[in-house]
Amino acid sequence: MTGDSLPAVTGDGSAAPGALEVDAAPAATPADAGAGGPTWVDLLLVLWLTLIGAALGVLTFFFLPLWLGSVPFPISTVVAAVACWYLPRLVYPLTRSVALSAAPVLAWFVVTVVLYFLPNPTYAVPLRIYAYAPWRMLLLVGLGALAGAASIGLIWGEHLRAEYAAIDPGSDAGRDPGRTGPPDAELDAGTGNTGRSGRGTPRTAVARPDPPRGEPS
Repeated sequence: MTGDSLPAVTGDGSAAPGALEVDAAPAATPADAGAGGPTWVDLLLVLWLTLIGAALGVLTFFFLPLWLGSVPFPISTVVAAVACWYLPRLVYPLTRSVALSAAPVLAWFVVTVVLYFLPNPTYAVPLRIYAYAPWRMLLLVGLGALAGAASIGLIWGEHLRAEYAAIDPGSDAGRDPGRTGPPDAELDAGTGNTGRSGRGTPRTAVARPDPPRGEPS
């Protein structure tokens, strides 16, 4: 028995005890469903997305000195910015952790910086191009870091909003952001300064007829 036992009322008005049971167990909320934390499958997916971020660091670094004819074409900077924007948003629903959502961006950044500051004879040609034209490297790091920081910042804001709404469900954090009505739009017509009368009918102006001529008004 999970709830209180309520008596059932018979036809003669007497009560039959134990005839009706009401389950008073509280319903599970979405916050309680995710309270157990991420599973090992979620953590494996996070690791996989982090390795994708590191691999993108290698690809965007080596494909940076591309040319479209005689014009520099650093298309890998756009790829890095898009990846740093979306990878944290793929990680956060798995773990609900802002720190883990930043792991792919950190992996991309660390690999890119290490490849640039630790020269190796196997990729001396792109380093010489970066030395003569450092704007490519600055554009790559700048766009990727800016997109990653913006994505993580928005995720952090959503995380704080969800926590605040869970603590205080009646606060403005749980209000529908698409609602554009006034604060007292959902109140009864007889309450608040709604511009209506106490009976719920709108106040209308009644025109007074003009008095006949010759009679005092």
